[in-house]
Amino acid sequence: MPEKHRKLSAFEEELFDTIKRVNQYKIGCETNIISILYKKPDLIYETNLTLDELRV
Repeated sequence: MPEKHRKLSAFEEELFDTIKRVNQYKIGCETNIISILYKKPDLIYETNLTLDELRV
């Protein structure tokens, strides 16, 4: 039997909204990094990023 979803408090709703916004900005930043590295692949040697830190 499926459980009923409880109503979120105002704090929880704001928390989830903030997490969504941070993730949206993060995706944009990662996209910019990938496009820069695509255009100038030699720049990868000038960073301290690892593949684990980028969602490829």
